[in-house]
Parts: sequence; structure tokens; C-alpha cells
Amino acid sequence: MARSFFAPWVLLLAIVVAYPSVSTAQVSDDAQAHAHFEVAASYYEQANYESALREFLEAYRLSQRSQLFYNLSLCYQQLGDLQNAVDYLARYLSEVTEIANRASLQTRLENLRARLAAHEVAPPVEEHPTETTTTTTAAEPVPPVAATSPPPTSSGGDSLNVGAIASFSVAGVGLILGAVFTGLAASENSRISGLPCASSRTCSDGDLSGMRTDALVADIMWGVSLAGAAVGLILLLVNPGGSSSASEHAGLRFNPGSLSLEGTF
Repeated sequence: MARSFFAPWVLLLAIVVAYPSVSTAQVSDDAQAHAHFEVAASYYEQANYESALREFLEAYRLSQRSQLFYNLSLCYQQLGDLQNAVDYLARYLSEVTEIANRASLQTRLENLRARLAAHEVAPPVEEHPTETTTTTTAAEPVPPVAATSPPPTSSGGDSLNVGAIASFSVAGVGLILGAVFTGLAASENSRISGLPCASSRTCSDGDLSGMRTDALVADIMWGVSLAGAAVGLILLLVNPGGSSSASEHAGLRFNPGSLSLEGTF
């Protein structure tokens, strides 16, 4: 009777355990992209443009968000790679529809193209010039890097990490069922120990099947509990703040005049 009562719960638990693993990959990519962006912004503020470029490229690889083209253009310009600076700024203006200061960025793109053209046609510098002359070219100013602004706070309070909560719930259910079936297995073992066949070790498979089933289910539940706890811990580490809806994960927005992050992955 006990085994028939718990059988549907075991099936339901297996389905619930499978759910977090399906969505973990997408959540993990968004969370990692967000982390790489934060690190890149920090590197940029420290004038470590090579490291910032590397982190921005990784954030784009994970998120595929065209807004990152502007940040890549800034890094390439700081590193003196005008060709890539022009290419990425052009892609940013072409692929991102909502840009508040599009006109100024279009002018910026034209200036970069003019600088690139002038650089390509400039005559080579003599190795040992007879007369040293210094020509100062007014470089286009690079917009300052603003501090990263926090994500907007909703009126309902901090968002919850639904995946982690579900995983820990599964771990709790597995823990309870594991304890229940362990108790059933122990009770069945005590019953079999009182049978005449126990002393002679001649008990049939039918006599032992109940205890074996209970022990097997108990082992499965302990494993489910451990797996749920592990997945929940991973989700907490990867995405501590969680997300209250799928739309928030797609709401990455950048201030085109800086590296300021105004939304969340």
C-alpha cells in the first residue's frame, strides 16, 4: 500500500527535477555575459583596454547583443585600431534601432572614417629626420566612462531566483521521500528477519522484493535530493539576483554615451 501511494510522487518528482536542467543553460549564458560585461567595464575604467576588449567580445559571444558593438568600437579606438573601431560603430548604428544620440554618433563615425583615410595615405616617417617637427592632430574625444548604474528596482521588491528555489524544493522533497523509503526498507527488513526462512537464508525473491524496492527508491530519492541541492547552489552562484520574468533577461540596454549598463541580462 505504501509503495503504491508514493509511486505517483516519484514520477512527479522526476519531472520536476528535469525542468531546471532544461532552462539552466540559457540562464547561465545570460548570467555569464552579464558578468563579463561588468568585468569589461571595470577594465575600461582602469584604461586596461586589451582586457576590456577581451571581456566585451566574450560577453557578445554569449549574448549576441548588438548593443555591445558600441563598446567594442570604443576599445578598438583606444587601442589605435581605427578600422575595427569604424566597423563596429557602423554595425552598432545599423543593427540597433533605438539610439538616443544617433546623430552625434553618426558624426563620430564620419570623423573616424576621415581619420582612418588620413592615416592610410600619410607618408612614412623618416628613420633619421634632419629636422624634427611635431604636428599635433586633434583627436576625437572619447566619451567618459560612467559608473555602472544598478538595475531598476521593481515595486514588488527584489526578484527571486525561481530556478534555485525550485531546485531546493526538489531537494527537500527528495530528502523527505528518501527518509520515508529508508524507514520502509528498514521495517521490511525487520519483518523478514522474523520469518523462518531468514535464519536458513532460504527466503524467496518474493519475500525480499518489497525490501529491495523500498531500498532502491530510497537510494533514488537520496540522489535526487543531492542533485536538487547541487543545481540550486549552482543557480545561486551563477545568478544570485534571479529574475522575476523572462522579459528581464532580454532587457539589456546601454547608454550610447558611455559604458553604463541600464538594464539586466
